[in-house]
Amino acid sequence: MVVGTSVFVLIFNSAAGIGGYFLLGRLDLPLIILLGSGAAVGAFLGPKLLKKIDPMTIEKIYAPLLVTISLILGLSLILS
Repeated sequence: MVVGTSVFVLIFNSAAGIGGYFLLGRLDLPLIILLGSGAAVGAFLGPKLLKKIDPMTIEKIYAPLLVTISLILGLSLILS
């Protein structure tokens, strides 16, 4: 239920952002297509893969990946 509510809110948030960029004439169509297709593939494959992979394996992969990405983004903000 919570995930559905969050996704519902994201629809309006995304629509407002797209509308703002459209009004400013700053829509980047190749980026929209790239991100949209990646999201569609992930939405299709993600649930199928989650059923086949052990939750502990996902946690062992996801936690270090999330920390690494956070460190990289943090360092890039500090050093820029």
